[in-house]
Amino acid sequence: MNPVLLRPRYAAIAVALITFVVYLTTMSHSVDFIDAGELATVCHTLGIAHPTGYPLFALVGYVFSILPIASQVIVRMNIMAALFTSLGAGAMVFLMFEILSFWLSSESTKQNRPQAKGKKNSQQRENERLPKVTTTDSEAQSALPFVASFVTGLIAAFATTWWGQSTSIEVYPLHLFLIPITLTFFLRMIRKEDPMSSKITRDAQLFAITLGLSFSNHLTTVLIAPACLYLYFVRFGFGIKAWEKIARLAIPFVLTLLLYLYLPIRSSQYPIMDWGHPANLQNFLKHVTGGQYKIWMFTGSASAAKNMSYFWSHLSTEFGVLTLLFALAGLVTLIVRFKFPLRGRIGAANFTLFTILLFFGCLFYAINYEIHDIDSYFLLAYLTISLWAGIGIVGANQYFSKEKARIILQGTLALGLLCAGVECALHYADADESGNYFVEDYAHN
Repeated sequence: MNPVLLRPRYAAIAVALITFVVYLTTMSHSVDFIDAGELATVCHTLGIAHPTGYPLFALVGYVFSILPIASQVIVRMNIMAALFTSLGAGAMVFLMFEILSFWLSSESTKQNRPQAKGKKNSQQRENERLPKVTTTDSEAQSALPFVASFVTGLIAAFATTWWGQSTSIEVYPLHLFLIPITLTFFLRMIRKEDPMSSKITRDAQLFAITLGLSFSNHLTTVLIAPACLYLYFVRFGFGIKAWEKIARLAIPFVLTLLLYLYLPIRSSQYPIMDWGHPANLQNFLKHVTGGQYKIWMFTGSASAAKNMSYFWSHLSTEFGVLTLLFALAGLVTLIVRFKFPLRGRIGAANFTLFTILLFFGCLFYAINYEIHDIDSYFLLAYLTISLWAGIGIVGANQYFSKEKARIILQGTLALGLLCAGVECALHYADADESGNYFVEDYAHN
């Protein structure tokens, strides 16, 4: 296969197109529950949304509200939700491709590495007894990250809560797009940056920019901080060069955060929707920090226990048992089946802990938030499970295929599509909001 066709952008485009078409069939054609009416009004009138304001969402939403893509504003807003949710699934392809191509190298690749001259050790003699790697095998090995990333994007896209963001206007579709992109640039930065230099690369700058944009959309972006800070300091240490890098990264990060100035500027013009009127400093700070929601956060062990129970009890309906089994296999695979090409700077245990911190950093925050619509706050945990599932599918195929590259590739594609297909079949009816006019009918009645 032509290596050009194995670039992740093509898999990402395929995932985004497939999921967008599916999402359009389940998308609401009216106003949905909770925040949909308010957020659509905010976008179309350039207003102020409920805390924390979501300035990037409001500005992007305004552009979509005036595009000639549907006769009704609410339908345009819902198409925006479907589009960014599908783009988020496409972004998962880039994240998974980065992980499989540059962070995880399978044991099977050892037999292809040049052997040192001199006396052969037992491992080298064992490798000589293995079948020679053919051109077809080599092509299959190079195609594996492409295929695994493709199916991982689909697995994430058809999870219940991820899919649910595509049906009507919300701030989370844009969040689902920005978080995987931000994590991709972060891992590329960690991989490419020189720890002995304070200079930052293009990938580092893009990480800072996308991180700032993500914060400008939703402050739960902070949930990736424990994992990212851990891996950053593992890679660069606590020396002056590491802190100089952070200072340099702060510049593009803070510049993108200036989008929050939209709130006081627009509020001072008294738009139709002006939640909290953040035109002065006191109201602005209360708004962007979600001050009014603090009564629902960290309210006690009873609330945390209830949400924790809810998360685990609904996990099988979130993905399906098959996907969860592969996610568990993926966690095991991270520990015992992969080695890392960074020559000991970042060991397998550290990268595994990075993914675990993504998962539990999200979970421990979300369970302490006592609101009814808690599911969307688990999205980072669901993203991590999707990554584990993709890794688990690859690891399971490597374990049972006797390291035959073509069989690993074919098995990864087949099992990945099976997981995504099962999820799609299980969740389609619940995700389908195409005929739901309950809110509109109630308002008219």
